[in-house]
Amino acid sequence: AGSPLLDLLADQWMKLAGDEIRTGGRQLRTGRRTTDRYYPGWSALSRGSRIVRSRLNSLALSAAPLLLIGEEGSGKRHLAEIIHSNGPDPSAPFSGPGEVRNQGTVFLPGWRLQEQTQHQLSPGDPRRLIAAAVPGPNKADDFRRAWMRIHEDGQTLTIPPLRERKEDIPALAGVFLEETTAARGIRTPEITPAAVAILRT
Repeated sequence: AGSPLLDLLADQWMKLAGDEIRTGGRQLRTGRRTTDRYYPGWSALSRGSRIVRSRLNSLALSAAPLLLIGEEGSGKRHLAEIIHSNGPDPSAPFSGPGEVRNQGTVFLPGWRLQEQTQHQLSPGDPRRLIAAAVPGPNKADDFRRAWMRIHEDGQTLTIPPLRERKEDIPALAGVFLEETTAARGIRTPEITPAAVAILRT
């Protein structure tokens, strides 16, 4: 009680009042309806994360091929699942490139420039393609251009690394701590300001 982390999380959850929420295939409804969805699976306290979140509605409702660009560990697969779960048919499969499906979203990790013609969906495939790429330094623009050459209606989204989203760290730490303790059936302890400071470094 009274910890900065809990106050932060409480503030975020208060903002979702009245919004329709989908995360992990589950849907929650409250009294008021809005045109914007709140995405509790994506902590957006930092400017970079808020920019990402501002595009989630349009990306979720689109069927265009999407390339997520970001470093290892920046949350590309997690974000792809959030986009799929908030799309027109969240109950449809979220599958890998080798799985045979006739609907839903296919997620392609590790998309590379030298393999840009591989693993593309065949003509008439009804699934939506979401790929993830890890460009080298100063290579993000090359990946964007290559993706748009292949997919005229394609979209791209760059995810900033966590070191540029330090304001998100307390909320992320709280979520991970709650998940870990809940799985073990123990009480969730507070994260002290000193621990948060260490995580930020």
